[in-house]
Amino acid sequence: MKVVKKILKFLGELSKKKMARPKLLLRLSVVLAIFALLIFLAQLWNSNQPIHQISIVGTSFLTPAEVKAEIQDAPIINRPKNEINYAELAKRLRQNPFIENTYLSEGINSLTIEVKEKQPIALLVDNYGKMRYVSYDYSILPYRLFNTYLDIPIITGVYKDELLDTAALRSSIDIINHIRSNSNSLLISLISEIHYSRDSREFILYTSDDSKKIIFGGTEDIEDKILNLHDYLKYDLQYNGKKDFSYIDVRWKNRVIIKNNI
Repeated sequence: MKVVKKILKFLGELSKKKMARPKLLLRLSVVLAIFALLIFLAQLWNSNQPIHQISIVGTSFLTPAEVKAEIQDAPIINRPKNEINYAELAKRLRQNPFIENTYLSEGINSLTIEVKEKQPIALLVDNYGKMRYVSYDYSILPYRLFNTYLDIPIITGVYKDELLDTAALRSSIDIINHIRSNSNSLLISLISEIHYSRDSREFILYTSDDSKKIIFGGTEDIEDKILNLHDYLKYDLQYNGKKDFSYIDVRWKNRVIIKNNI
């Protein structure tokens, strides 16, 4: 700050003195060159400073210790910043299946790693009961227990024996993504399972409270189906106190068919 103030004071004095233009430009050039040299020296000094501390921010599912474990073989602590390969560091971090991206920023003697995690949006269950997570970008993630409770639906029926029907899985995720993209809290909390019927090649949704069936059909006109379903359920809860139905059918355009229990 003192250097900057001196430079500004010097420039002010120059402006008060009505110097010849060439002489003024020459002095301005000298000042700018000195200023650039100071910046260069400061950056050089900073790049030679060693890292003494690593901070992990942005984690929800992973712990900071798990993130640090991905780079435990990379010599960082007490190493000058200009000797650290940050591209390789980011590559190592992304080897964790739950890490989508990382953002690295330096302090004088510290490194902050901001983590963007892949968000599990559903639990995938195969025909043998093995569970895995799936994220919004169709990635399959290993199953593990988190400290954070995950209130997410289950996807079933997308396996034939041990073979995964990737098209059916992607369609299931599309249904979930469309529900979540509209911040539809009613449907997000209501739907507990998305089942793919291999016989009819249609999707059936089940409610979380009493496992009532919602016949969804295929993923054509998906936005309209979700909107119609939401509007009916909102109306049903508001005016009917939630009727007892055996199923809801939203396969038909601009129509919701309700089969009430008698």
